[in-house]
Amino acid sequence: MTPDPVSAPPLEAELARAWLRRWDARQERYVADREGRFTVIGDVLVHALAGCARPFVLDLGCGPGSLSVRVAGRLPSAQVVGVDSDPLLLALARGACPRAVRFVEADLRLPGWSALLVRGYRRAARMLRRTCVSSPVR
Repeated sequence: MTPDPVSAPPLEAELARAWLRRWDARQERYVADREGRFTVIGDVLVHALAGCARPFVLDLGCGPGSLSVRVAGRLPSAQVVGVDSDPLLLALARGACPRAVRFVEADLRLPGWSALLVRGYRRAARMLRRTCVSSPVR
C-alpha cells in the first residue's frame, strides 16, 4: 500500500516504532486491559470475515495505527485502511507499519472524506451496516 501523498512523510521506522511503544504503554494506563480488547476485536473480525478472500477493514480515527497494525497481523489477506486527521500520529503509523496498512489523512467531520479512500469504501460501508446493524455477531 502507498501512503496518502498529501500527508506528512513517515518517520524513520525505528524511531516510529519506539514512539508507538511509548504511546501504547501510556494508553494502557487509561484503558483497562487494552491489549485484551484488541484481541477481542481481532477475534470478532476473524469470525465475521471468515470466507472473505480479501476483506476490507476501515479503522476510523486510527491515531498511530495501534489497532490497524494488530488487525493487519490477524488478517494478513485483508486490505486495512486507517483514517485520522492528525498528521503526526499518521507519520508514526506509516513509519511503524509502512506496508501492511494504508493510512489516509482525512477529517471525518468534513464532507467528502470518503473520496480519499478511492476503492473499497462502499463495500466497507455495506459490511458495516450488515454486520453491526442488521445481524450482530453472536
